[in-house]
Amino acid sequence: MGKDEKLLTRRSNGEVIHMYEDFDWGKLAGEIALGTLIGIAIGFTFKKSIKLLLVLLGFTAVILLLLEDIGVIAISWESVETIYETHVEEQGGLGQMFQQIVQWFSRSIPLGGSFVAGFFAGFKMG
Repeated sequence: MGKDEKLLTRRSNGEVIHMYEDFDWGKLAGEIALGTLIGIAIGFTFKKSIKLLLVLLGFTAVILLLLEDIGVIAISWESVETIYETHVEEQGGLGQMFQQIVQWFSRSIPLGGSFVAGFFAGFKMG
């Protein structure tokens, strides 16, 4: 049996055709492109959102520390540490939490491989 003969298949009506003749390459390319574009958009937006969130958290922390320094409020650092340990370290740290988010996106969107690649490309662009 030759190399080309291995790629032949029969339709239900008995007609012999090339194995990939009925395959819709355009549809596959469209799905991959869509997954990539969605990934880029979400990755870019996610990184911009994280930057904004970190700026807001930093600003809030500075205000809180300033208020604590002048005696307006008192921060219980033991409680802050307990909350951190309970919610972040039990999940495996921030890196593990990020991996869980990426895995959820991969399972939730068709052709997750192209989505994840697009996500990281968009994240790098952002």
